[in-house]
Amino acid sequence: MSTLSEAIDEATRPEEDDEAYWAAVEGLREEGPSEAWRLVAPLALDPRPEVRALVPDVMRYFSPHPLRDEVVGRLATMLETERAPIVLQSIAMAFVDLHHPRAAELLPPLLESADPRVRGAAVHGLLSVPNATSTDCFVRSSSDEDDDVRNWATFGLRVLMGDVDDPDARDTPEIRAALVARLDDEVAEVRAEAILALATRRDARALPRLMHELREWPEWNHCIEAAQLFANPALHP
Repeated sequence: MSTLSEAIDEATRPEEDDEAYWAAVEGLREEGPSEAWRLVAPLALDPRPEVRALVPDVMRYFSPHPLRDEVVGRLATMLETERAPIVLQSIAMAFVDLHHPRAAELLPPLLESADPRVRGAAVHGLLSVPNATSTDCFVRSSSDEDDDVRNWATFGLRVLMGDVDDPDARDTPEIRAALVARLDDEVAEVRAEAILALATRRDARALPRLMHELREWPEWNHCIEAAQLFANPALHP
């Protein structure tokens, strides 16, 4: 059986087997970028969404990637008509590894998807392009109804803020307001991301929540790191 046939068989298997699927994807990648592209590029027009998803899944990982622009161009064309969540999710996640600036142009519309997996994948993909567009997307997605989407968007805001001495750090009133809004999030991970981000700027609005979290979760790494950054005597008890 050819590597392409094996990958298609795994993609269309009635019962999902992630390990076997990704092993088949790896088999296609071992053909090399040019041959893998020759094999999977026509799949972009396949009527089966599981098969179309092979295009981004296979072509995202090469490093260095000699066909990166060509692959991104094909993914952009697919996005013009694609509606299947499994394909949209795979395309968005591909940008995590492609690190292509067009992510800022192509992924924001996916944040309107009704499927939280697609919205979450779009947030992941936008992490690779820290700019004004991704900042606005993270601010908006930090209040998403899905816990994972909120968590990753809040993480994205923390990454954008960076350290105080980072020349590429972004620290705006909009980012801080979005982080403050997450201090009372129902998910502990989201609260911890917001606390740690605000602690990098010693924003006192995070202190009451940090004190509460240290009482409830004394071994939570994010909160311990935030306490170190604040270095505030009020945290000692």
